[in-house]
Amino acid sequence: MIDDNVSFDFITDKMLKLDERIIYAKRLIYNDSITGDYLINKVVTADDKGHIRAYIKDLQKVNKYLKTGTV
Repeated sequence: MIDDNVSFDFITDKMLKLDERIIYAKRLIYNDSITGDYLINKVVTADDKGHIRAYIKDLQKVNKYLKTGTV
């Protein structure tokens, strides 16, 4: 599933590399008992060498994506 708004945000933040393709992009709503609901963009990419990368962006606290892992 690829949410076009999330993938566009990821591309405009200049996070997509030339050899990568977005394979998953979705906006998720999390509920925290202390701070309440907050939104996160989650993006997963794959490159030509087979590396899978996961990124998240907290839409209320952080203005850039954070890479959370590479396989």
